[in-house]
Amino acid sequence: MENSLKIKTRGKLIIGFAIMVISTVAIISLTYSNIRKIESGHKSIQEMDSIAYEVKGLRANINSIRAMALELIIDNESALISEKALKISAEDERLLQTCSNIDSMLRHEKDIRADFRVLMGDVRRYVQNRQIFLSLIKDGKKLEALTFVKENQNDIYTKITNNALDIDSNVMKIRRDHLNANTKLEYRITLQAILFGTLLILLNLFMAIFILRMIRKITSEIRSGIEVLYKSSSNILNTIT
Repeated sequence: MENSLKIKTRGKLIIGFAIMVISTVAIISLTYSNIRKIESGHKSIQEMDSIAYEVKGLRANINSIRAMALELIIDNESALISEKALKISAEDERLLQTCSNIDSMLRHEKDIRADFRVLMGDVRRYVQNRQIFLSLIKDGKKLEALTFVKENQNDIYTKITNNALDIDSNVMKIRRDHLNANTKLEYRITLQAILFGTLLILLNLFMAIFILRMIRKITSEIRSGIEVLYKSSSNILNTIT
């Protein structure tokens, strides 16, 4: 009976501590997983911010280079025209490089990347046409250059700027979706933390109460044993005397 009681008590202690260890490991694992999800969400938001910034910068650069190119129509100094033409060509090369960079940044967004590649094709065509425009300017054919812009470049320019605005809008929509998902995740994590924290506290309280009861029981048994021993000793002494 005594051995059975010891085994039963030991089993309860082992089960109790096992539940505490398993609960602690589960909470740590869940917390780590949630932290990784939040980090991933923040990373996605930062990526969308970077893409939106680059797309806005691309649109601004296209406008800037276009204005610089149109200024050549009213410039009269050959040296100044040549200098500006070289600068425009260099800016166009940077424009194409920016397009390639944005395309790489959109590797996780297939739909937007497909739209951007259409825009990138238009930018390439726009840049190639600009070389024809610059050749006309250098040859002094300013009226032909202006006509070329009106008949060829203006439509492409309008298409590029409109597509860039649409892409920027879509990127910001995805950013909002990531932000909302992160907010919901943080709320869910808070609830989980409260729930598991409460569960762990209750388990600790249960174990503390169980251990205190066990200690009280052991103390009572020791006291009873001492009393029995004392009575036995007294009886033996009385018998001897």
